[in-house]
Amino acid sequence: MNPQASSGTVWSWIRRWWPKRWYIHLILMAGAVVVIAPLLWMITLSLKPARLTYSPPYLIPNTFEWQNYVDAWEAAPFARYYLNTALMALGITGGQLIFSSLAAYAFARLKFRGASRFGVWWRIILPLSRPALATLAIFAFLFSLNDFLWPLIVADDPDMRTIQLGLVMFQGRYGTNWTLLMAGTVTATIPTVIAFLFGQRQFIESIALSGVKE
Repeated sequence: MNPQASSGTVWSWIRRWWPKRWYIHLILMAGAVVVIAPLLWMITLSLKPARLTYSPPYLIPNTFEWQNYVDAWEAAPFARYYLNTALMALGITGGQLIFSSLAAYAFARLKFRGASRFGVWWRIILPLSRPALATLAIFAFLFSLNDFLWPLIVADDPDMRTIQLGLVMFQGRYGTNWTLLMAGTVTATIPTVIAFLFGQRQFIESIALSGVKE
């Protein structure tokens, strides 16, 4: 076999399958590592024994302590925190959607014969604004789930705490139980992941529509 022909075949295959803007893919891969590495560290630490918190391995533990999740759930009333967080997030998201759609109607000032103002808002404004409202709902819901400052200000009663406030309970004055804190943090990210998985289609459609130029 001719070595030059072989090298030419390999090089043609590389040029065919390797993307032209390879540097963009390298930047995206580096960004993905930066984003994924802390998540892997969080999951790993949540599954390690407390005595091995600062000991290697740092990504894949030798033993998996699933009891950390049970202890974290029993250390604080997370069921109550989840309920409080869900009610707060749904209330904030619903309020923002209603007032945002009403603001769009006010700017449009549409008038149709035989249709009341409520009919125009319900039958015209809302259907046309569905992708944008879906994107707004995703961001508002995710922001409400991860909000810390506002619940800290208004939630004086311990029974009204949200998930983010409940995680602070694992941080003591003289130390922090990192394994339980990370276990609680992993469970706290589950609603965020679920919300994004259910709303990613509308989110992508909204981005696609916003980029269309006539």
